[in-house]
Amino acid sequence: MKKQLDRPAVRALLMSSLTFLSTAVAPALGKSLAQRFNLFIQLLDPLVIGLIGAVVSVMVFLDNFFRRSNPVLSGVFGTLNNLIGLIYMLVFAEMLTSISIPVTQIFYSSLTFVTINYQPIVTLIIIVFVVRMLRHFYQILFHEQLKEVA
Repeated sequence: MKKQLDRPAVRALLMSSLTFLSTAVAPALGKSLAQRFNLFIQLLDPLVIGLIGAVVSVMVFLDNFFRRSNPVLSGVFGTLNNLIGLIYMLVFAEMLTSISIPVTQIFYSSLTFVTINYQPIVTLIIIVFVVRMLRHFYQILFHEQLKEVA
């Protein structure tokens, strides 16, 4: 099993499959699960999230597939993956800012709107984005030394 995971295609396929499950399938299923509990996420569009999640999954596959054989190409795909991932997180955070909860009282029904401020989380995401971009720039600039080590 360990030898199979060392093959670039198998590892890349596994990583991209996990990425697709966590970025495309889980949010779509999460919205329907939330609706079963009477939480209505108004702005969440599963189609947009699924499309961006699929693109992120393809970039993860290409990044992992070329990591040992062509570090420059892997760095370019990693950079593109980071940019698309940042866009994904900002779009996803914007979609989850408004959640409506139906409240049923004895005499009337109403909706309670919950708004969420993601500014601290967005700040952390941007810091992680910058660190990962530095890693990929290092990978692109020093690809000859990285190729010798691998």
